[in-house]
Amino acid sequence: MITTCSNENAHIKKLKSYNIPYIYLNRTYEDDLERCLRVNNRAAAAAAVSYLIEMGHKKIGGLFRSFDNMIYRERYEGMKDAIFAHGLEFDENLVLFDIEDSEKSYQIIEKHLRKEERPGAFFASDDMLAYGMYKVAYDLKLSIPEQLSIVGFDNSLMADVIAPHLTTCEMPTERLAQLAVEYIDTYIRTGEMIHMPVLEGKMLFRESVARK
Repeated sequence: MITTCSNENAHIKKLKSYNIPYIYLNRTYEDDLERCLRVNNRAAAAAAVSYLIEMGHKKIGGLFRSFDNMIYRERYEGMKDAIFAHGLEFDENLVLFDIEDSEKSYQIIEKHLRKEERPGAFFASDDMLAYGMYKVAYDLKLSIPEQLSIVGFDNSLMADVIAPHLTTCEMPTERLAQLAVEYIDTYIRTGEMIHMPVLEGKMLFRESVARK
């Protein structure tokens, strides 16, 4: 069971020649699609951004890690889907790319939030990026959600511990793990690959978004 961090999978496909069963978790490789157990990252991201728009936010920023990991590109496309679906213009200048958990990224976010025309709401493409924005907002004395609304992604461990509790999109991790084990087990027993469904995320509405 493999969760890759890049778009490179040639080394993984070599497992086929040894008849070793494998499956990618939450990844999409078009050249190895039958072995991809996917989550609909694009639709989940669209739902998260749509919620911000439905709460009255028109100027929405984004935080994304490197697109070397394809799930962030999928979530970026979902963000654009939601903005276009609601008849809004997409402004790429409001989006921060290649953000990581580092001092440099802190400075990039801080500079962005100090702008006079900063977005009033942000979609963070994973919860760890949302937590980073919480820290910057706290240091700048920006109140969440009154001055800055944030939606995360993944429903990671701290999402309902930090204050205010983070509105986020929950991934079906237990089902993902269960299906992965079933896939490997079936292949070992029968030599056949079962069809993999595309799993859907679910919004968890908490306290980090205010109605504008």
